[in-house]
Amino acid sequence: MAPEQFEGKPTAQSDLWAVGVLLHQVLTGVTPFCGSTVEQYRERICTQPPEFGPRFAELPAEVRELIYRCLERDPARRFRSARELGSALAEIATGGSAGECPRCKAPLPPGAELCPECTFSQTRPEAEPQKWLPDRRKGRPGRRRFWIILAVLLGLAAAAYGAYRVWQNLRPGWIARRAVESSVRPGLGLGAKEEIVRSALAQVGGGRPRKELEERIRAIEQARESWRRILQLESSSDGTYEERLQALKSFAALYPDSAEGGEVTARLKTWEEDYRQFSAAEQIEKQPGVKISTALAEWERFLADRKTDFRRGYAESRVQFWQNELTNYEGYAELTVISAVGLPPSDRGLLGRVPPDPYFVLTQSGKVLYRSGVRGKNPAPVWNEKVRVHLRPDLDLILEIRDNRLIGSRLLLWRKLAPLPANGKFRVAEGTIEVDLEILRER
Repeated sequence: MAPEQFEGKPTAQSDLWAVGVLLHQVLTGVTPFCGSTVEQYRERICTQPPEFGPRFAELPAEVRELIYRCLERDPARRFRSARELGSALAEIATGGSAGECPRCKAPLPPGAELCPECTFSQTRPEAEPQKWLPDRRKGRPGRRRFWIILAVLLGLAAAAYGAYRVWQNLRPGWIARRAVESSVRPGLGLGAKEEIVRSALAQVGGGRPRKELEERIRAIEQARESWRRILQLESSSDGTYEERLQALKSFAALYPDSAEGGEVTARLKTWEEDYRQFSAAEQIEKQPGVKISTALAEWERFLADRKTDFRRGYAESRVQFWQNELTNYEGYAELTVISAVGLPPSDRGLLGRVPPDPYFVLTQSGKVLYRSGVRGKNPAPVWNEKVRVHLRPDLDLILEIRDNRLIGSRLLLWRKLAPLPANGKFRVAEGTIEVDLEILRER
């Protein structure tokens, strides 16, 4: 430190004093000021002259003079600037006087043609600056590149954050839309639909997409409740056909895209067919003057063709009722003896046994109601003869087939016609004989 720096009065020549100390130490190997403590060092610099080493006297006089001037205690007596010190050093090194640059007035070493400050040359004209060369005074190219890269990275980060925020805003709507589209796929069950929507609901925070998903869940829950109602109606014996059909039609109209909707369509056809046959049997039964046979046949058809167990017990009770009516029937009927087959031979002729000459007799309570014509030599006679009979529960109707002979007749078949069918054709048989008959009751 220079003496004035210890006193708190630094000047522009303080650094030149340090240069003088450094030159002395470099050239002689010792420092001109020594002290074991800071206080001693300060007192040595501020109050005592420098101590030059033994090698100092060997230095050239110009160098010693330069060091003396640098170590002057008065700053005004030192070099005015580092440029002036450099000119003095250059003069000592070249052994001549230093010149001055005609352009920037900087000192020039002796014999120098190019100014080290402004690169002015005295031997060649000054070259015009090339405009394409970068201006170094505006900053270093590496630093400019750093700021450009940093700006690009910040722009990319801002764009990425903006895209992320946009995605966060659009994502709930996208999830809700995909969930709704997946839940309306045809053939998907209500349970699977609800699972898809609830999974999407767990990923959506709030707002309109969540409300849409909640409305979809409520609609699916309502559909499942309707489906449970349908299963409950089908498994119970309460209610009417109309309630079941209405529930099935409503479900098929509201939820046709579900797997249950396709199943409901098939069930609806089954229930409609059962309802049609049940209604037809009821309508026929309610007609005034309906025949027992007609009502009985309609209820028996319903029991045979039904697809569900609903109203089965009621239909069986109606069948039983009309069967009782048939058993206790009292009225007139038309009985037709159509034909007979398998009648055995009854007489022997010259060529062996010959076919019979059959005829039939209808008796009731021991009285003959009708005697048919004889079909000669015919084991399979066809009569198609009609008899009007009066049926009562306590009277027996007997069919006899006889073989006509010259003297008397031979009995081929004796059969009690009980119970008689409600209406239509029927057959009686015994052994090899079979007889086809038909009965039509007047009521």
